[in-house]
Amino acid sequence: MLGETAEQSRSTQLPDKLNNKIAALQSIIESADVRPTEQAYSVFRTLSNGFDEQLGELDTGVKTKMPPVNQLLQRLKLDPIKAEPLKPEAAKPAVALQ
Repeated sequence: MLGETAEQSRSTQLPDKLNNKIAALQSIIESADVRPTEQAYSVFRTLSNGFDEQLGELDTGVKTKMPPVNQLLQRLKLDPIKAEPLKPEAAKPAVALQ
């Protein structure tokens, strides 16, 4: 992207992003004709916990950083940014490993 440093650009392309790990796990599980292994369940739990942690950090950021932004917008007579609290239950994957 324009304006990115080489390191920033490289970091956005690394395959260690949480969503890439989840997609890789899904691909591995779907390619097998047998029930997922205990290792797959363990990886799923780890990734799921990481996802929940990231959602919590996002929710905290929205709660702490949004009010000052909205105060500035109000002073500028602009509409505030509306954000609802995250609902982790709704954000969970529709299909869990079974």
